[in-house]
Amino acid sequence: MRFLLLSAGRRVSLLQQLRRAAQELKIDLFIVGTEIYEFTSSLYFCDEFQMVSRTFTREHHEEILNLIQIFKIDVVLPGNDFDLRYLHEHRSHLESLGVSVADAGEQGLLFLSKRDSAVFFEEIGLEVPEILGAPEEMRSRCILKEEEGYGSVNQFIVENEEQAKQYWARLKKPFLQEFVQGPETTVDVFSDSNGKVLSYCCRRRERVRSGVSDVGVVDMNPRLCKLLESKFEHFQLQGPWNIQCIEFQDQFYFLEVNPRFAGGVVLSIAAGCDIARYFLEWQANLDFHSSGSIKNGLVMMKYEQEVYVQPDSKENRKLC
Repeated sequence: MRFLLLSAGRRVSLLQQLRRAAQELKIDLFIVGTEIYEFTSSLYFCDEFQMVSRTFTREHHEEILNLIQIFKIDVVLPGNDFDLRYLHEHRSHLESLGVSVADAGEQGLLFLSKRDSAVFFEEIGLEVPEILGAPEEMRSRCILKEEEGYGSVNQFIVENEEQAKQYWARLKKPFLQEFVQGPETTVDVFSDSNGKVLSYCCRRRERVRSGVSDVGVVDMNPRLCKLLESKFEHFQLQGPWNIQCIEFQDQFYFLEVNPRFAGGVVLSIAAGCDIARYFLEWQANLDFHSSGSIKNGLVMMKYEQEVYVQPDSKENRKLC
């Protein structure tokens, strides 16, 4: 199986889990990574990598097509939300080349808009922080963000109308929402091609850096689990995806859905929700393994480690 991982980013742990799962399944896995900056550590854990132009530039699509042809790619895997929109726009072309687009399916496009996501949550009976149309409507602290933003980029906590107006014009499709504070949880989910949830894991985000959990704790809160199990059928997503919510005054408020691998998914994998293995079984058309119990209370603490390379030639771009 030959993967093209777009926007490889900080995905070293995920790459390691995919290789571990491939070994267990006796799948010969070959991974090609892409990035816009050569010295991105995860690239050096791929079998090959290539610098590409920024997503949505004229050159980007041609560069991706060339990589698919050169490396005989079977599967294209999105790394971030820009990749999701790119893959949506080019899905039919890529699939006509015999390439599997490993995103959450057509329904996933809905969740690239935070406003549309909030409407969806309300329609299926989940609570969301109040949405405001403009700074003039503010009555209390709010969070200001872009409707199609990602991670924590261009997000601001604003106390009043005046503060909100300072940032409003700088943002693309600005979006104001009531600020709720409390324990934040990401729920990693894997669904089959029919949208049936095969396994999920709830993990509390204890410390977050650049939108990714640095310290996380598995917390299979019975109230949250019961609530989600009654709503999963409405999402109709496939493959790996995740939901983010905040518990505030004994109520769960839902913020967004990411229709792709989450940055902290490795905690869920370590806890027994083996999304890496499910993913390879899905792409290889294998029978799905039986899900075991989740290690409730398992704690993940990330640490940094240096990567050294000698990049004097393409043939020598290897770990030292």
